[in-house]
Amino acid sequence: MTYSSLKVQIQKEKRKFHQGIRKEETNINNNIDDKIIRSIFDISRK
Repeated sequence: MTYSSLKVQIQKEKRKFHQGIRKEETNINNNIDDKIIRSIFDISRK
């Protein structure tokens, strides 16, 4: 493996890794939004 092909490989792996992180962040944010919306509805029902 040459230096440049190794660098390309590392870039690909990093991209995959960051996409995974972004997906997790989106899931977390959606869960937080859901919780906030539910608590607002609970308050307004009382």
